[in-house]
Amino acid sequence: MTANVYIEMLGKELYMLNTKERQAIVRDFQKYFCDLLKEGQTEQAIIESLGAPSYIARELLKAYSEEEMILTEVEYEGAYI
Repeated sequence: MTANVYIEMLGKELYMLNTKERQAIVRDFQKYFCDLLKEGQTEQAIIESLGAPSYIARELLKAYSEEEMILTEVEYEGAYI
């Protein structure tokens, strides 16, 4: 898996967040990867240290209020939630 794929998967896992919050997290992770790559770490090492995108998303979502989440029905991969 590459950093781009990891970040894309993380963004999808954060579908419950409003667009502004989701984009901010994606930017933060892009910067995180960029910084660590500049320090000489590999994409694979960074990904392994973070864990699965679904785990990171669950942990991040715990910090958000209902106002920061999408409160209407959304279609996600063909299923309504």
